[in-house]
Amino acid sequence: MLKRRVVGAGLRTMVVATSAAWLAAACRSQHAPKMTPDPGPTSDGGDVGATSDGGDGGTDGGTTVIPPPTDALICDVTTYSATRIPIEILLVADRSLSMGDAPASGQPSKWSQVVSAIEAMTAADLPMVQWGLKLAGDGSDACGVDGSPAVPLASKNAGAIDDALAASGGPRGGAPIAAAVTAAGAYLASFASTGPKYIVLITDGRPTCANGDATATDTSAAIQAITDQFQSGIGTFVVGVPTEGDAGAAAILEQMAIAGGHAAGQTPGYVPIAHAADLVTPLLPASPSSCTFALPSVPPVPENIRVQLNGSNVPRDATDGWEYGGPNMTTIVLAGSSCDRVRDETATSTTLTILFGCPSGGPLP
Repeated sequence: MLKRRVVGAGLRTMVVATSAAWLAAACRSQHAPKMTPDPGPTSDGGDVGATSDGGDGGTDGGTTVIPPPTDALICDVTTYSATRIPIEILLVADRSLSMGDAPASGQPSKWSQVVSAIEAMTAADLPMVQWGLKLAGDGSDACGVDGSPAVPLASKNAGAIDDALAASGGPRGGAPIAAAVTAAGAYLASFASTGPKYIVLITDGRPTCANGDATATDTSAAIQAITDQFQSGIGTFVVGVPTEGDAGAAAILEQMAIAGGHAAGQTPGYVPIAHAADLVTPLLPASPSSCTFALPSVPPVPENIRVQLNGSNVPRDATDGWEYGGPNMTTIVLAGSSCDRVRDETATSTTLTILFGCPSGGPLP
C-alpha cells in the first residue's frame, strides 16, 4: 500500500497511485499493461510531512515513500507503483524404478537427467519465482503419495530443492502420476496468492499404480488428473524423458502436455528434458510494456519538475534519463538505464515519483 503524504499548508497535493500486477503465461497471447494510475484523493492543508495513517513516512510493503525535498516548493506529486506478483511452480518428479534406466545407450539414467534438469531450471534463483518440489512416489508404499511436498514453495529455493533430491534415495516403486498431480494441485490451490500457479511434471511417460498396483498402467487417470487441474486454473508443463524408441511413451507425454494446456506448437508437444531450462523465462511476470507515463496535468513550471525512481533523482536526459513525451507535456518518457530499471524482470517493486515545482517557489533540489 502506498502512503499519501500531505505537504505544506495551503498547497494542493495530489497523489495518484496504482498497484498493478503484471502476469505472463507461456503458450498464450497476453500483453503486459502499462503503468497507468487511477486518480486518487486530493488534500488541502495539513501538517508538513504527515502521512494519511498518522505515520511519518518510510517504507511500506516494499514500496518506497519518498519525502519531498522541500515541502514549500512542491505543488503536485504523482506516484506510480508497480508490484509484480511472483509465480508459483511446483515440480513433480517421477521417481519410479523405470527412471533408473538410461533412455538410450551411453546416456546417464533418466533420474540423473531429471536432477540435472531441475538444477538447470532453478539455477537463476529469481525472486519472482517460488519453487517447490514433490516426488511422485513419496508415500510409505510403492504407489503412495503424501499430501505435502518434499520442498514447500518459497523464493530463492534452489538449494533446498537440490538437497531434497540428493536425500531422496533415487528411483523406487511405481509411477503414481495421477495421485501426485492431484496432490500437487491441491497444495497449490491452498495458497490464497493471486500469482499464476503451475505444475511442471517430469516423467518418462509411463504412469502406473492403477488400483494401487505399481506395475499396472494408469494412463487415463494420469491424463484426467492433469485435465482436472487445468480446468481448475492450474496448468501443467510436461518435461519428457522417454526411452528411445518407445513411441507409446512419447504419445502419452504428448497427451499429457495437451491436457495440461501448455503443449508446444510443434513436435514434440512436450518439453524434451534437454530443454527444460527454457521453460522459466516465458513464465516470468511481464515487465511494463512502456516507459511512457501520464502526467495529471501540464506542470505549472515545466522546467521545474523532479522525477525520482525508487527514491533517486532521474536526470533530464532524452537518451539516459527522462524527457517530456511531446510539446503538450502531458507525459514523460524514461530512456536508457532508467527505462531498464523500470522493466527489470528481477525487481519485485518499482516506484516512480514525479514532483511539480510551484510557480511561487524556487527550483526543486
